[in-house]
Amino acid sequence: AVLVAGALMGAGDVIAQQVVEQRGLRGHHGPRTLKMMAIGFCFVGPVVGGWYRILDQLVPGTTKVVAVKKMVLDQ
Repeated sequence: AVLVAGALMGAGDVIAQQVVEQRGLRGHHGPRTLKMMAIGFCFVGPVVGGWYRILDQLVPGTTKVVAVKKMVLDQ
């Protein structure tokens, strides 16, 4: 989960810079992308992964009702 979170946050920053901000390759801010990846690796991955493990313990099961309960608790 940690690696996926870091990779997704890095990819999201690349998309934001290239598609939304239209910086182009020369204007791409690499340190910003690395910072976002580090936040994903060091904070978002462990914290969010831990939170979902807690939700799985609080509300066990795999039905649609269980999924809705987890979503309500998450919100």
